[in-house]
Amino acid sequence: AADGDTIRIAAGVYVEQTRITRKNLTLVGEPGTILRAFPNMEDAVPGINNSRCILFIQFSSDVNVRNLSFEGDQLADQQGDANNVIGVYHLDSGGSVENCRFTGFRERVPGSGRGKAARCRNDLPGAPLYFYQVTGTTIVDSYLGLEVIGAPDKLSLRINLQNNHIRGVGPTENSSSELRGIDLGYGVTGSVTGNSISGFSYSGQDAEFPWGWGIIAVGEGWPNHPALDPIRFENNTLEDNNLHLVISKGNDCEVINNHFEGTGPGLSQAGLWFGGSDVEVRGNRFRDMQTAVIVGGEDPILGTDLGIAIDAVLTDNRFSDVDTPFVHQPQSSATEENTLIAPFPDPDLKIETAIR
Repeated sequence: AADGDTIRIAAGVYVEQTRITRKNLTLVGEPGTILRAFPNMEDAVPGINNSRCILFIQFSSDVNVRNLSFEGDQLADQQGDANNVIGVYHLDSGGSVENCRFTGFRERVPGSGRGKAARCRNDLPGAPLYFYQVTGTTIVDSYLGLEVIGAPDKLSLRINLQNNHIRGVGPTENSSSELRGIDLGYGVTGSVTGNSISGFSYSGQDAEFPWGWGIIAVGEGWPNHPALDPIRFENNTLEDNNLHLVISKGNDCEVINNHFEGTGPGLSQAGLWFGGSDVEVRGNRFRDMQTAVIVGGEDPILGTDLGIAIDAVLTDNRFSDVDTPFVHQPQSSATEENTLIAPFPDPDLKIETAIR
């Protein structure tokens, strides 16, 4: 295939692995096109990268993937030493995943296996800026939905994650799983909008971090990671996760018009937990939970590892059936305006003559 080509994949079940290197391509599936994992797949880069990928895209490629179904077949525990299976992996590359479906990126029997539906990583020194987009995609029965990691020293990924439906496997007592709907790292900027994320909850107590996350934005090397680049979280619906949205050191991030509802069982539940300077939290709706918003500071368990919220702006947020709307941890600072908490005041009703 030459740069710029579109490859159309006929309907059928393909039990194989594909590697694309230094190409700019578009892959389009016909209805009924399925790419399926199998036991003991090959490493993405033998001897260097032991991820087991159905589709691996590497080294300055730009590949758009459309209308394909990826089946992990719950085989994360049957991948040799890797114990890891990934649907689509963009490594040091850009591109998009559009109108695709991912299922079964987990192990069949809960244990040490890990699964990721789609991953993009662009973290080499001097990495160029790539664009990465995931839209209209469904991810179910999987541990980690979307993982996006840029470079620690510079902005290297601009993202658009929009209108995706991501459903986890929780509540679960499997402490080894990576229960994250969307996982964002440093070196990433852009928007996360219109997504539905649910079912990422850990109900046990034995894991090192005993939570599932709907969306988590935190750099690798936590807690000593650099600050995140600005990301906008808007119009997302997050339901029945332990922690719906966690932002660590998220300077200038925006959390706007999202809907947070319910929390999964476990040791800790919250709608939004954030640290960093000048974070804006506006027009969000929180319903049916113990704690809605934690303005990060000196936490009794984590200390200041998530960063300290400085000059946060909390405006026009709505709370219904919430025990504690805001927790302002020590050292944090925020201004709060136009908060509305249900039950709302009864309306002033009057009976008057309508027709004379």
